[in-house]
Amino acid sequence: MSQVAIRLPDVFDGLPEKEKQAILQVGVKKSIEERIKQLSKEVENAQKNIKKFEEKYKVPWTRFSQKEPKGWEEHEDYTDWKIWEEVLRENSATIEKLQICLEK
Repeated sequence: MSQVAIRLPDVFDGLPEKEKQAILQVGVKKSIEERIKQLSKEVENAQKNIKKFEEKYKVPWTRFSQKEPKGWEEHEDYTDWKIWEEVLRENSATIEKLQICLEK
């Protein structure tokens, strides 16, 4: 299990140990839940942008990424689409890890 040092107000030291633990557990849980919400919005945005590219080129990223972009517009779309695919992949993986943290 990881340990993290956090600076807290001095008054926190005066609380019973049981209360300190409860506060920290709730705080971490709420923080994880909020981060999952933020990342989920980013995933939704990535999915919308990816769908626009899939509709425009009528292929999924796996096929589009295998060919050489033709012209400036296709090159720009390639770059943007690649970024959205990375956002989707990375944020989805992070959400999965955070959800596991909530289960423990």
